[in-house]
Amino acid sequence: AALPLWGGINRRTDAIQYLSARRRIGRVWHNLEAFLGRDVRSSLNGPVDEKDEAHLKDAIKPWILPHSLSASLEIHDGEWSRGYGKGMVMGARLLTAREIVEGMLRWRGGAVAKMGIIGTANDSDSADPAWASHTLKIPLFSETGARQIAMELSLRIGDNNDHHNNGRMHGRVVVVSPSAPYAVHYRVEASCWERFLTLI
Repeated sequence: AALPLWGGINRRTDAIQYLSARRRIGRVWHNLEAFLGRDVRSSLNGPVDEKDEAHLKDAIKPWILPHSLSASLEIHDGEWSRGYGKGMVMGARLLTAREIVEGMLRWRGGAVAKMGIIGTANDSDSADPAWASHTLKIPLFSETGARQIAMELSLRIGDNNDHHNNGRMHGRVVVVSPSAPYAVHYRVEASCWERFLTLI
């Protein structure tokens, strides 16, 4: 199918990158679902609600949600809690878009007064650990054993074009302490969400 004739070259390139990521993530989830046990498969939610996805993207601005994670949410918006600790990764449950926003804001603490109102790169607040490090961490899975799997998004101040292009592609998956998520992380699990899913 031909690409729509709208926007500039950056928007067209972005659309191509998303469609490519959507196809790849679809294949990854197809293979993963065949591997997961029946209890986990049955606990996976369907596609994310458009409003919840839009709110997540607004809440993390000026950071950008990688295409791979966006495409993944449009297949499965997390897992619903079954109450007996089952989850995709060692008992950890995949979070919904709403839970990701709630966890992200909780981690950033009192510097964020209202959900979705983050500010701009020119009015950073040193009390906000995300602005202090130019790195935003968003939870991906529920806490388990005082550890939590998260995504680390980097913001390149003063180079918006480079951030736009690279921010879409990256977002490494790390293991953090939920009580101190902006401390040094325990380890890097994968360089991106797509690669992480292939390791489960």
